[in-house]
Amino acid sequence: MALRKDYKQYNGEVVTGYFRVRQVTFSYEKDKGDETSAVAEFIVEVFNENTGERINDESRMEEGIGHYSLPYTSIVTVQSLIDWAYEHLKGLELFAGAEDV
Repeated sequence: MALRKDYKQYNGEVVTGYFRVRQVTFSYEKDKGDETSAVAEFIVEVFNENTGERINDESRMEEGIGHYSLPYTSIVTVQSLIDWAYEHLKGLELFAGAEDV
């Protein structure tokens, strides 16, 4: 599972980007008498789809690479967490028109 869209590199060159969720974490904390604290976070990386090379433009949120946080909902499985991450990305204006691959 990944998303495909144009990616503008630091040098200004535009390539076909292959965006994938690389790492997903979920943290749950509940102390007696306190509200539940839960957060899901994930990291997105991008590859040049034509060459297969990972693009090492670290933390370029304006281009879609970086660390994202998701609001808490009921999560049943790890796969649902990954699916949720991609659905979140597709809902962002930055990824409007991105193609599922």
